[in-house]
Amino acid sequence: MTADDAANLLIAVMASEQVRDSAKTVHEFGSLITRGDKLLTDVSSKLARRHTFREGLSGVISLLASDGLKHGGNLSVDVKIEVRDPASSIVMSNDLGEPILSYAPMTPVKDLRSAGDLYITKRVTQLTIFTIAELLKSEARSDANPSLR
Repeated sequence: MTADDAANLLIAVMASEQVRDSAKTVHEFGSLITRGDKLLTDVSSKLARRHTFREGLSGVISLLASDGLKHGGNLSVDVKIEVRDPASSIVMSNDLGEPILSYAPMTPVKDLRSAGDLYITKRVTQLTIFTIAELLKSEARSDANPSLR
């Protein structure tokens, strides 16, 4: 499994209301574009200023899996998906502040005010993201050393 695979799976699980909608949902949410927010230096060196939610999520997972971002100490990661709008964000914080990557559609979404004000936000924290990164690290080690299988 790659970081891209993990990002796609996480988007499908978080944003799809029904399994049959997963491919469409991954495309819809994965293609949300960053609003050009501030980034941690480690992340910004790996991502284009304008990138998709899928690229951002995959980049964060990949950096954690390769120890490009140290996830000891005070680093926290919070991934949120707003199912209704659609919108998403990746909030990363450490001792230096709280960089936020927020994502929105390229074209404005139709006016949803007449649909009411119920919002559904799904969220995972560093517990999930760090666990995924550790799984990818473990898989990479076993690929490099077949005797570990």
